[in-house]
Amino acid sequence: MSQKNSSPVIFEFLFYAFLLLLFFSLGSDQDLHLRVQYGAGFGLLGLCLISPGVISWKMVSGKWTLAALSIFLAYEYIRAAFMKLGGGSEQSLYGPQTGYYLQALWRWTYSFGCFFLAYQLFCRRSQAGRLHNFLSLAGFFLAIVAIPPLMRHPGVPPVYHWGSGNFAQSGFFPPIFYAHPWAGKYLVEQFAHVNYVGDVMAIGFFSALGLLVYHFELFRDAWHTEKSRGSSRIPLKVLQPFFLFLTVCLVITTSILLLFSRGTILCFSLLFFGFLLGILLWFRSRAYLQLVLAVVLITGGFNLWSGNLKGVWKELQTLSGENADAQHRTSFSTNKEGARRALGMHRDYPLWGVGTGAYKDFAQHYAVEKAPDGQFDFASYESMNHYLQLLAEEGIGAYLYFLFLAVYLLEAAIRLFKVKSRFQYILSLSLLSAVVMIFSHGAFNHLLERVSMSVLTYIIMGASLGLLRDDFDKVLFSKTK
Repeated sequence: MSQKNSSPVIFEFLFYAFLLLLFFSLGSDQDLHLRVQYGAGFGLLGLCLISPGVISWKMVSGKWTLAALSIFLAYEYIRAAFMKLGGGSEQSLYGPQTGYYLQALWRWTYSFGCFFLAYQLFCRRSQAGRLHNFLSLAGFFLAIVAIPPLMRHPGVPPVYHWGSGNFAQSGFFPPIFYAHPWAGKYLVEQFAHVNYVGDVMAIGFFSALGLLVYHFELFRDAWHTEKSRGSSRIPLKVLQPFFLFLTVCLVITTSILLLFSRGTILCFSLLFFGFLLGILLWFRSRAYLQLVLAVVLITGGFNLWSGNLKGVWKELQTLSGENADAQHRTSFSTNKEGARRALGMHRDYPLWGVGTGAYKDFAQHYAVEKAPDGQFDFASYESMNHYLQLLAEEGIGAYLYFLFLAVYLLEAAIRLFKVKSRFQYILSLSLLSAVVMIFSHGAFNHLLERVSMSVLTYIIMGASLGLLRDDFDKVLFSKTK
């Protein structure tokens, strides 16, 4: 029997407004922006919880992932209570860190509340379709904004300049977005870090790629229908969305490549081909082999014309010489040093960790190699590895978090290859590809330590699992209680 629910239209609209805030943050954690996001996220979650019928507590799928998530959250609450009551002797080598344990409650409750909300809201075909359209449009918009300055200065944080003298200003978005002072202060980020704004755009890319493949399948259906009627007419009108999303994919790809972020490019390329392989494994037809080859050739050809592939290749080649450069603090040596410091903290604080966000306060005490004179020591602020930083900050809770990730990936993969619906398979695979890309990049970058970036990722995780629910597209919504 179908479940009944109250109309989610208003909550879906509010959720998109919240998602827009996250996209406009560009993966950064400017303090006032972050406060607005926390307020909007908790407000939306609270509104959904108190409104009858919006959230169903009967979990028809995703039970194991949600159980693993609940265990991790329970650990965080137990740790915070233990530290608040003064029972944590581990916290005091370099000063009390109780505030960091309490801060964890806000961060993880907020993050996984958004995960759960996305899982609940996008449980129908129309909702899932709108979500992918929104993500595609948001990623496309960021790419369009970034391309003009990137064409002039590839690899440099894209920025627009306006005004002069004492009135000179700059920002990632054109000046109209900062027309009112409160916009830049509370809503719209001004600086885009090249190492993670590309990952934000990539979420839109994979959604557009999924919609491209799905509309190709609709075109094949329409063509077979015409042939069965004895007509030779090719239903080109059905292909219009296909070309629209192909354009979105090409523009976002160009922007990501022009950012010259080696980690983003490598992970993006790997999951781009991984998604196409997943399509071939599920459909196993000559038509889809031709589609995959066409998408690869068109994307490569477009970027030969519009991008700077020669510059991208040179940038990627710099990876080979970093390990031998002892005179400078390279990405490789920074990651190596950050890993040593994080593991040192985990060795000394194995149970509760140093506290969520406290790595930077302890890092100097665990320094193995100082940065060369005159060079910024990134390892003193971030370990540059999401998983090792979690070990340092969360203690044994990190292993519970790893369990949550493993269960999510396993459950999503099993459901993905058991699902019968083409719509569910293609669009879930696109979201899962974006998630795996970001978590892969997090193995050697600090992007997932940014709350706005990680929350956006958890939302995509929740939506991907919601698309694979047993009751997907069977939930009934009504305006009555």
